[in-house]
Amino acid sequence: MLICSSSFREKERLTMIKTSIAVLLTAAITTAASANFTVEAAEVGGDVILTGAGSLDVSLWTLDSSSSSSVNLTGISNDYIAVGPTGGGFAYYTAPVGWAGPDAPLGLGHHGTTTGAGDTVMFIFATAYAGIHMQSGYASGDPLAGSSTLAGKSFGDMGASVGDTYIWSWDTASSERDTFTLTFVPAPGSAALLGLSGLMVVRRRRTM
Repeated sequence: MLICSSSFREKERLTMIKTSIAVLLTAAITTAASANFTVEAAEVGGDVILTGAGSLDVSLWTLDSSSSSSVNLTGISNDYIAVGPTGGGFAYYTAPVGWAGPDAPLGLGHHGTTTGAGDTVMFIFATAYAGIHMQSGYASGDPLAGSSTLAGKSFGDMGASVGDTYIWSWDTASSERDTFTLTFVPAPGSAALLGLSGLMVVRRRRTM
């Protein structure tokens, strides 16, 4: 019985990740005029699953060419949001002109993990040292998709509720502004996750 329960939980987790990434990538393609990356957090089987998807325009970001960077933990923290696997050899960019959004700390606590898949994208959003860790050689506009599992965590551990949304934005070479969004969505099976997740971005915003 334990094996069956564990298998069902893993299947539910993978279904949620695939569904969220599909929804987010569809939204990114639909709004291709600007590059945006969205991370959705959902409670699944006693864990919190982070799924991120979209694209970025890094043309105005400053690449730190002094050394490659490492990502030791992904997850949610008071000063970063990250999805994907950990490791080394990533590129590090510092934020461009016009960076705006909630400053650290967010009050979400530190919830890190080494369990991730797909592309690694880590946003550090403290105004004094805002930046991003991501794969080396990334070309602006290419699709990105990654996930991380925060085992044994809940929204309550983070002081978060369904609908809570945080948005950061910055200048690009075009007239559009790019955005990075973190939003807490209902559990899988909800209509909001399957078709209305985009509405969560405007439902409840926290800004500076």
